[in-house]
Amino acid sequence: MTKYEGGKEGKEGKEGKEGKEGKEEGEKGAVKEGKEGKEGKEEGAAKEGKEGKYEEIKNTNGRALEGLDGKNEKDVMIEIGEDGRVLQHASEELKNDINVVLTAVEQNGLALEYASDNMKNNKNVVLAAVKDNGNALEYASKELKNDINVVLAAVKSNGGALEYASDNMKNNKNVVLAAVKDNGNGGLFYASNELKKDKDVVSAAARQKKWFGNTEEWLNNTTYDVETIIEKAVKRNGRLLRYAPKELKKNYEIVMAAVTQNGLALQYAHEKLKNNIKIAKAAVQENGSALAFVGDLLKRDLGLIEIAIKQNASAYHNIPEDMQEKWTKEYEKKQREETKQRNKEWLEETGTFGPGGGKKNRKKRKNKTKRKTKRKTKRKTKRKTKRKTKRKTKKHR
Repeated sequence: MTKYEGGKEGKEGKEGKEGKEGKEEGEKGAVKEGKEGKEGKEEGAAKEGKEGKYEEIKNTNGRALEGLDGKNEKDVMIEIGEDGRVLQHASEELKNDINVVLTAVEQNGLALEYASDNMKNNKNVVLAAVKDNGNALEYASKELKNDINVVLAAVKSNGGALEYASDNMKNNKNVVLAAVKDNGNGGLFYASNELKKDKDVVSAAARQKKWFGNTEEWLNNTTYDVETIIEKAVKRNGRLLRYAPKELKKNYEIVMAAVTQNGLALQYAHEKLKNNIKIAKAAVQENGSALAFVGDLLKRDLGLIEIAIKQNASAYHNIPEDMQEKWTKEYEKKQREETKQRNKEWLEETGTFGPGGGKKNRKKRKNKTKRKTKRKTKRKTKRKTKRKTKRKTKKHR
C-alpha cells in the first residue's frame, strides 16, 4: 500500500467516524426536540384547559364551579376575583377556606352571605366585607355585629348599615355619629330612641342632610334643642317625622305640622294621634292617600272618607272592604240629592227647563205679549172710531 493510499484510507475512516457521531447527535437532538415538543404541547393544552374553565366560569356566573374538583376549584376561585358572588356555587369546604372567602368578599362584600358560619365569625373576613359594602354586616355573626371595630367600619361605608348592628351598638354615640355623618337620615332612623333625643346626633343629621335648606341659618343657631330641631324640620319636610324620638311622635303640634306639610307623614305618628280627627282631617286634605294610615276608629268615618276621595279618587281603595258598598250607596244618594237641589234652584231662577228657559227668553216672551196687547188695543180703538163715524154720517142723512 502506497503512502498516498494509506493517507486516503485514514482520511475516509476519520470522516466516517465523524459522520456516524453527527448522525447519533442528530438522532439524539430529534428525540430531545420531540420530548420538549410533547411536554410543551401538554403544558399548552393544560393552560388552555384552565383558561377555558376560567372563561366558562365567568360566562355562567360561577355555576361551572359545581362541576370542578376541589383542587381546580380552589385555584380558579383564588384567580377569578372578578365576581365574589360565585362563592355561592363553591363547595362547603371552599366556603370555609379563608383565602377563597377573602378573595370573594374583597371583590363583593355581600358574598359574605355564602361563606360558612366559621368565616362569618372571622373578624378579618368580615372587616374586608364591610369595607367593601357596609350592608354585608347583615351576614356577620351575632358576636361581630356587637364588635365596635367591625360596626364602625360598616357604618363609615354605609350609614344605613346601622340597621344590622346590635342594640348595644345602636346605643353607642360614636357609632351612631359615624352613621349619621355618612347617611344622616338612615343613621338616625336606626339609632336607639335615647340617641334620637341627643342634640349632637340630631344636629349632625340635620347638617348632613341639610334639613333646613340654608345651613348657614342652622349653624348660626346652635341653641336649638331637639324638639325645636324636629319641629323646624317637619315644617320643611313632613316625612322627617320618621326620625323623631317616640316621645315627639306623640306631640300634637309637631305631628300637625308634619301632616299639614305632607299628609303621608301620618304613618309615622303615634297610634293615638292617628285617631285624632283634626290631625286625620289635615292629613287627608293634603293627600287623600293618607287615609291608609288613619286610625281604625276613623277609617269608617264617612265625612273623612269623602274628603279623602275628593282630594284623591284612588283613596277609595283604602276604605275598609265592608265599608266600600255602604260608601258607594251613600255617595250615590248624596249625588242624587245634590242634582235634585240644583235642578230646583235652576227652575226657580229660570221658570222653565230646556232651551226656552232663562231670563233672556222670559223677557222676550214678555215683550212679545206687550206688543200683541198693544196691537189688539189699537185695532179695537180703530173699529170703535169707525163705527162711531158711520153712525154720525147716517144721522145727518
